[in-house]
Amino acid sequence: MFAPHTRKLFYWHAEEAEGGKRYTLYADGVDVPMPYTKPGMMEFSDVGGHWSTAGLEPGPAEDEPGPFHLFANGSEAGRHRDASFPAISREGHIAYLADADGRLVLLVDGGERQTFSAPTAPCAVKSAQAAGRSAAAAASHRALSAPTGAC
Repeated sequence: MFAPHTRKLFYWHAEEAEGGKRYTLYADGVDVPMPYTKPGMMEFSDVGGHWSTAGLEPGPAEDEPGPFHLFANGSEAGRHRDASFPAISREGHIAYLADADGRLVLLVDGGERQTFSAPTAPCAVKSAQAAGRSAAAAASHRALSAPTGAC
């Protein structure tokens, strides 16, 4: 895919390796090895000058996901038990919600900007219990990835 309004090419490629496939993101002429279990979601700034990707690392068991790992412009942006997908600004700033030891925090460029109380909505609590995660982690991930009104 091409980044918006640019000629910068991005694509995923996989190689067979011990323990499964290894994924690498080709990002505008540079190979960026990723720890993901499958290709991650890509986001670009509105003018295409900056990019981010997010995905899951392998977990301790095949049916258990590992940490949520975020990269931006070729560098690690964060690694969390659970997180929302990042938003990226025209200037390259990265913002997302993450579970930080049971607290729901807003991170901007890797720094904590605001902490939120754990959600009490029935969907968040039910989802967290089913997945074995904190309510805060489940709500942060579901709030930004689930369709409106979904439970």
